[in-house]
Amino acid sequence: MPNVSLLRASFLAFCPLFAADELLINRLGYELTGPKTAVVRNAAGVVEVTGFDILDAGGNSLLSGAAGPLVTVPGWGKAGFKVLDFSTISDSGLLKLVTKPTGDTASFLVRRNNLLRTAGPAVVGYFTAMRNTDEGDAKIGYYGQPARGTHDVRGGWNDATGDDGKYLSHLNYANFMNPQQIPMVAWSVMRSRLLAPATTESFKDKIASEAAWGADYLLRVQDTAGYFYINVFREKWSGGNPKTICAWVGDSASQGNPTSDYQAAWREGGGMAIAALALAARTGVKGEFEPADYLAGAQRGFEHLMAKKGRWADDGRENLIDHYCALIAGLELFLATSNPVYIVAAAERADSIVARQNPEGWFVSDATTRPFFHGVDEGLPLMALSMYVNVDPGSERSMRIQQALAKSVAWYHSLTRQVANPFVYPRMYAPLAPVVATGSGVGGPGNVALGKKAWATEVEGSNGAGNAFDGVADQGHRWSAYRSGLPADLGGYQATLAVDLAGKFLLSQMTISWEGAYATSYVVKVAGADTSNWTTVASTETGKGGKETIEITDSVWARYVKIECRKRALQYGGYSILEMTVTGTKDADPIPVEPTKVPSRAQFFMPHKNETGYWWQGENARLGSMAAGLLMAGRNAGDGWNFNATDWLSQEVIAPLDWVVGKNTSNMNFMFGVNGGDYAAYNGGTNRVGGICNGITSVSDTNGEPVFNNDGAVANWRWVEQWLPHNANFLLGAATIAHANEFPQEVGVKRSRGAIDGFRLVRRGAVVEVAAATASTWTLRSLTGRAIATSKGATATFSATRGAWLVERVTETGNRSAMTFVVP
Repeated sequence: MPNVSLLRASFLAFCPLFAADELLINRLGYELTGPKTAVVRNAAGVVEVTGFDILDAGGNSLLSGAAGPLVTVPGWGKAGFKVLDFSTISDSGLLKLVTKPTGDTASFLVRRNNLLRTAGPAVVGYFTAMRNTDEGDAKIGYYGQPARGTHDVRGGWNDATGDDGKYLSHLNYANFMNPQQIPMVAWSVMRSRLLAPATTESFKDKIASEAAWGADYLLRVQDTAGYFYINVFREKWSGGNPKTICAWVGDSASQGNPTSDYQAAWREGGGMAIAALALAARTGVKGEFEPADYLAGAQRGFEHLMAKKGRWADDGRENLIDHYCALIAGLELFLATSNPVYIVAAAERADSIVARQNPEGWFVSDATTRPFFHGVDEGLPLMALSMYVNVDPGSERSMRIQQALAKSVAWYHSLTRQVANPFVYPRMYAPLAPVVATGSGVGGPGNVALGKKAWATEVEGSNGAGNAFDGVADQGHRWSAYRSGLPADLGGYQATLAVDLAGKFLLSQMTISWEGAYATSYVVKVAGADTSNWTTVASTETGKGGKETIEITDSVWARYVKIECRKRALQYGGYSILEMTVTGTKDADPIPVEPTKVPSRAQFFMPHKNETGYWWQGENARLGSMAAGLLMAGRNAGDGWNFNATDWLSQEVIAPLDWVVGKNTSNMNFMFGVNGGDYAAYNGGTNRVGGICNGITSVSDTNGEPVFNNDGAVANWRWVEQWLPHNANFLLGAATIAHANEFPQEVGVKRSRGAIDGFRLVRRGAVVEVAAATASTWTLRSLTGRAIATSKGATATFSATRGAWLVERVTETGNRSAMTFVVP
């Protein structure tokens, strides 16, 4: 019998137009209870493989199957794909896949909770390797504010293998693309421990160490006023520049310009910082600070951001990202304290998210029509809403949330399956014409005058009124008024500059950056609905020039703002303002009752041209986030769904994680140093074991074909740079799967008011009664897992003190389920 492999190799050698089949698998291995597939790819479009065998370690056949149909993916070039589905395999251990007739082989591991058991220690080890241990960070100054002195911001994690900056978030100037960074790392390691206590037991000490490292840093970057510092950053990432406490704006051209807008809004890392600190307190984390310190910091931060509303956001108002970050923060604080104030605040955020859902199932980012899409945290809204259902099960609000979760899962299902999709890659829905970013620039956080329509009573040459509101404070971008031949009386000439904020705002501050020709006497006035009635909010006869700040302490609502310049500082015949800012919060962030559809498109990868002016790297973080979000949503949507080997939702949960660790178009395991993960280092730097790099992106905005540039000789950060959010979200995805296996729901059980996971819970005061159809072992636990009381039978009754608790049920067949409840 001829050697098929040798014949095939000879044929391919003499037929270069024919490409070899490429066998793509999850390099980390497969979940015993989950879907198990491989993909065969052929660049020339003709896949030779027609079937496969699965062999055990002894070479015995466990399963034979046929390859799926040949498909090509729209926009992905000529490549053809076939899927090999061996999900029905119920054996664990090291198995081998053999393709027919080509004889290609791949070995893989199958075991319970395999992804978390394999990846978990490596991911946490990566965080340890990314710790920032620079003792010089004990004395870091504030960008543009030397008078503030220095602050101790030691610790935290370097953001990426090519960046020693430390970020709670960035891209804040874009307003709708904020990624959750350092706080997400701290929260994810602690959440993963709670989600899968049995599976993480072997590396719980590593988790505790990273949790403490992160919580300590978050306390250090909290100002005494209550807010958190967004970034510790070197201007333009240059090692020759000093680190400062700052925020930054920038696109691919400007490459990171720092600003003094370092106060973190909910979406800018403030919300997740609060959540992480509250969780650290609840789980008894101890670092350089005590649990009580973490809790105090979380409460202080929550009170501050609740009072400020959208004050620190770059556009002065909250959006969907603020809502889901604040929702998670409120829930974690409620679980840590049982204070009803926090659950009430969380409920309001949950209602706001649900109200932003389009009838088709997608969420609106703002108060109008912009679809929510995100290159990093797209699964977080689903996680946040699922958390609410877990904390407040059976309530009317949770019933509404369950409906929203079911609708969202169905929407993503339709989006993902809309076209041939052999990898079951979670596609996204992005506007065709993204909103143009309005950076904070010199305007500061909440500069609601930036780019707005302006006018003046007089203008000198090309120095029009709009120049004072364009975010650029230099001589070439200024407003000026001038008359020649003015008398020596400096008060003999007046000029007015005004701006329409295009909405009603609660004003809190103004700044005026003067050129040399400033006013020693001026009056600031505001108006509401029209310009017929003006109210004075500030005036001076002793103006100093330079940059003047006006604090507006009274509750002033306004649409129009103007400054009347009444007396010149110089004999020069006029006035000149480089930039004028107005800080405020939008009046009542409206929620569209029925969000309407805008011109958008479904696509596989993040569009290169988007409102950040910056984002083009791979989206491995988004994939982990989607896996966790879809799984949590499916389990909390009210239909008793459970993670399993065959259904479409389980496939859509596991597919994003499969992609990250090998089953992708580049045949690359992006988890470095684990089961063959190997790729070039960023610009010759050092890759960290367990780190996940940016990964695959599309060729361009007009060419959606996937690409991964693994050439170490080029500036290749877009693809190979390792980044904290990739690991944080992969860890959450793997831990959520392990949680589903450790706490399985009984399939087919419908949730009703007060019923969840196959049993019913009723609370009367401090007494809780639980009941199921069959005899079970019931355990009352604290949310940290400590057993308080145990009972056996079909029913049980427990008494609990004030706080949040968990009832765990174990059936006679060993199935486990659980439900939380709160005693006010």
